[in-house]
Amino acid sequence: MMRIRLPPELKDRIADAAKASGRSMNAEIVHTLSKAYPAEPKEVGDDPSFEEVRALHRQMTLAIEKWVREQDAQKASRDNDLD
Repeated sequence: MMRIRLPPELKDRIADAAKASGRSMNAEIVHTLSKAYPAEPKEVGDDPSFEEVRALHRQMTLAIEKWVREQDAQKASRDNDLD
């Protein structure tokens, strides 16, 4: 918890903004500060879930490639049956 003293005019502007956005004054202050001081972006490769996503992507790619091959084989079989 942090206590701060605000000039009355600033407090009024925060209260007006909070009311307009449907937030409490605390939520409005946190929202505004979060925009002013964004978190440092992570490197994509640093996220442990990145490897999981990469593995899922590879599995999906392999499954799609297999499906395409099967579709091609079925089409070729149908084409041969027509000959």
